[in-house]
Amino acid sequence: MSEIETGQENQDTRAPAEKEKRERLFTKDYNLLLISAFGAILLNFSSVAVMSPFMLMLTDKAVFGGLMITAYAIAAIIARPLMGALSDKIGRMRLLIAGTLLMAVSTYCFSLTTALALLILIRVFSGLGYGMHSTCIGAAVADVLPKSRFAEGIGYFGLYATLGQMLGPAISIEIISGGKLSDYRNLFLILTALCLISAFVAMGVSYERKRRRSGNQQPARSGDRQTAEPAGPPEPAASPAPPRRPPSELPKTILGFEYAVFPPAAMGLFYMLGYAGVLSFITVFADWKDFGNAGLFFTVSAFGTLATRLFVGRLVDKYNADVVMIPALLLIVLCMYLLTVINNVVLFLALAILIGLANGTITPTINTILFKRCSPERRGTASAAYYSMIDLGVAAGAPVLGAIADATDYDFMYYVSGALCIISLVIYVLLASDRVYARKTGAAN
Repeated sequence: MSEIETGQENQDTRAPAEKEKRERLFTKDYNLLLISAFGAILLNFSSVAVMSPFMLMLTDKAVFGGLMITAYAIAAIIARPLMGALSDKIGRMRLLIAGTLLMAVSTYCFSLTTALALLILIRVFSGLGYGMHSTCIGAAVADVLPKSRFAEGIGYFGLYATLGQMLGPAISIEIISGGKLSDYRNLFLILTALCLISAFVAMGVSYERKRRRSGNQQPARSGDRQTAEPAGPPEPAASPAPPRRPPSELPKTILGFEYAVFPPAAMGLFYMLGYAGVLSFITVFADWKDFGNAGLFFTVSAFGTLATRLFVGRLVDKYNADVVMIPALLLIVLCMYLLTVINNVVLFLALAILIGLANGTITPTINTILFKRCSPERRGTASAAYYSMIDLGVAAGAPVLGAIADATDYDFMYYVSGALCIISLVIYVLLASDRVYARKTGAAN
């Protein structure tokens, strides 16, 4: 039986009043984490959306837009394993705030130069900051979620990405619509301010400080009450206390990651390789097709993603991940190929809704799977695995797909994206599904 299910049984034996309190989802710390994440994700989606046209303006080559995204993603990939391990040992919030401040400083520096080498270097530092922020905030959210509503809480946490996707690209593309260098610099200053606000809000998250003040120097037990606010199983990351189990009793790892995270992470990697075609090049694709401002695509797509937050997490909590993941993967494959045949903006926006539905189902469900299949003591590394999967997929997919688009056209590029999503579906069905995992481990879904 899995760690999470064992904790659920322990939790269910408590008095009804205490159980009801512990199952409250929208606590102060959870709400502050959602707000703090918003500023960072606005920067992330905005910079991804404008980087291709920005570099196209400076260099007249699409491949340099992919290169900037790759530099950002590789830096985040390098940061994540270290930050995941450190957050499991010393706590999440100090690292989270430091990463957010690094993003703010880097974004401000981005407004000061047009030298390609310096832009790449600044992009690397921004990626390091985002790697720190996103890895730690994902683990912190997992810390404060009640077990019985875990997937639902992860889904609502994904709303920050949805809102960032909805507002960031649309507003950013409008700000740079004049095509002047000064427009881009104004955008970078605005994003810097948002990151500073995000860091300030994160300073109000108190669950780690409360645990340290409680004087807890002993290993926490699954379900022990640590604060007046609900939380998931107490983590060694939340205090200097030793882990609940000695390392010799924890599952074996490769490169710091438990074996169980690799199949879903591999599935997610191929999905992100394909989805990089939407994330990185839909702005240029819309211009190539004469569809107008691609910011509307991100906004409409975000409405589709928003709809998934109302039911996907609850379905996963009640049944399993397979009931939502397989249909969503089939849908994203269909959408990739339909992008190659559409010829008007109405169909383009209709596909945006479907792509939003699919992506809004796939990404938080992968996140939930990784947290549930990893030991509670290693949630930092589970969060690192999730975001590394995203970063590596974008880092590899963006320049390769950009080069394919330069050599052929954007229609053929989306054929390749669809093929990569098919590989993701095959990996999920054969290796990463809840059905396969339950058969291998004997765990109930």
